[in-house]
Amino acid sequence: MQNTAVYEQEACSDQKQDRLYAKMAQRILPLLFLGFLASYLDRVNVGYAKLRMLSDLGMSEAAYGLGIGLFFLGYILCEVPSNLFLVKFGARNWIARILITWGLCSGAMMFVHTPTQFYVLRVLLGIAEAGFMPGVLYYLAVWFPPHYRSKVTAVFMAGIPLASVIGGPLSGWLMQSLNGVGGYEGWRWLFFWEAAPPVVIGIAVFLMLPASPEKASWLNKQDVDTLYAANPAILEKVSMTSSIVAAFRNPWVWLLGVVDGTLLLGLYTIAFWTPSLLHDEGIRS
Repeated sequence: MQNTAVYEQEACSDQKQDRLYAKMAQRILPLLFLGFLASYLDRVNVGYAKLRMLSDLGMSEAAYGLGIGLFFLGYILCEVPSNLFLVKFGARNWIARILITWGLCSGAMMFVHTPTQFYVLRVLLGIAEAGFMPGVLYYLAVWFPPHYRSKVTAVFMAGIPLASVIGGPLSGWLMQSLNGVGGYEGWRWLFFWEAAPPVVIGIAVFLMLPASPEKASWLNKQDVDTLYAANPAILEKVSMTSSIVAAFRNPWVWLLGVVDGTLLLGLYTIAFWTPSLLHDEGIRS
């Protein structure tokens, strides 16, 4: 009888925790999911703009490829520094900054007139966006224990396939319907309107997402204590310098980077050139 009572008590406690995690996910995930969707869309919309942009700017395929690659140069070089600033200024604040600045950089593509301007803005876009995904994963780690974190991370990362689904029709519609409006080509309006969501989402993140569980008005003290009891590691203070040095000395970190890099190489090659391949096969709409 005693074992049964203990089992029922543990089951009741697990149910309460699951309800608490579900409530937090409903509050936190929608904005972060929309931000990731906008992130991927703003990275690859240049593939659709390319269909008209290259001829308007007098750019070659090689120049386009260089500009595409320069985004990742800025992104990779600033990834670790961005994460350090994230810890210093707070994940919520830094994620909001990332969203707003990359939206502004992406929107500035509307006014590109030379290949050099294209290169500069691609580098700036990579710098602005650096740290977004690890920043979100860090933010989620503050709220959710490891056994639940994989679920919310999966929901967050669903933004990639969804952006691929809606990106083509949306980009094509913007380019066709707005071509010539205000004297601007359709691909310029494409950059402008697809840059607006991350700016709006960034402002919403700053205003609506709590910086930490104890600052969430919709959580009581018992909820916060439950979260920290289930995830005590987030209360530990770790030296950032020693952690970074240890990470760069770990061969598994480098191996993971190589594996992830090869995966993304294929992913973005498809994303950046599929519109051109379809166009070359005779698909004009």
